[in-house]
Amino acid sequence: MLVNLPPEKFSKYARDFSAQLRKHYCWILDQPMIPAGLSSFEQYLTNRILKGRGDRWIDRLELNVVSRACEVLGLRIAKGPDASLAGHREADWRSFGALGYDVLKDGPVALSGCLAAMAREEGVDGRFFGRLFGPWTTWLKSRSLGDEFEPLRDVVRRHVFDHFSVRRGVLVLGVPSEGKARLNVNRHRKMTPYRRPKMTPSCTT
Repeated sequence: MLVNLPPEKFSKYARDFSAQLRKHYCWILDQPMIPAGLSSFEQYLTNRILKGRGDRWIDRLELNVVSRACEVLGLRIAKGPDASLAGHREADWRSFGALGYDVLKDGPVALSGCLAAMAREEGVDGRFFGRLFGPWTTWLKSRSLGDEFEPLRDVVRRHVFDHFSVRRGVLVLGVPSEGKARLNVNRHRKMTPYRRPKMTPSCTT
């Protein structure tokens, strides 16, 4: 079963999972063992910690990226576009994590397919990706996320550029739109790394 580690004072330390495990090793051993069957999500995280990375796309993501991405994507799947990132129990996050892992384990094409399916949900406004993806977009736009989240943002950004009409110059997860969209939710193409355009410094007064 997953448990919360004691909070770190500085966010930069909170991203180093291996350092946290070493720091709180004795505390972890002192926690009571609660018999529980592991979900596929929990089993994956356990294997990543004990055995290291595998060869899949999800394995190339940092562990903190994978764990939170699964939880937040699962939250959007379970609760819809108006769901809040706050106010959920640990048991809820475990359930959300399992839902998100079932998508992310199959790679970027599966993630894009999941995002496309959200636009076909009954009663949702599929015209604007920010409203449609809800907490998923809110989380990915957070300035507290480091460069290790960029491969995940890249997949979402490509999906938005390919399926939504975004005005030229509007930033999508940090990259300006070229104002083009294929608007074809049924066609998936091979994902290749998106090259962020070089930004020239600007002066403000």
